[in-house]
Amino acid sequence: MKNDKDQKTLKKFKKEYPLSKDYEYVLGSDDAGRTIDVHLPSSKHAKRVRKKLPVRYQNLRVIVFHPSEKD
Repeated sequence: MKNDKDQKTLKKFKKEYPLSKDYEYVLGSDDAGRTIDVHLPSSKHAKRVRKKLPVRYQNLRVIVFHPSEKD
């Protein structure tokens, strides 16, 4: 499922959109197709990160994940 082309695309994405080293970048997929998933350690910066990243990158959707905040 994860081929060399996608791995190269992910590497290029990480160089083009540098973020914190605390964030994890993962190739994924869902019913709508292939994705680049960016996992944040908390929701604190999620809104800001989403504004910096494109919605799509080389035919892959970009999704930002974070743990849900509990009251």
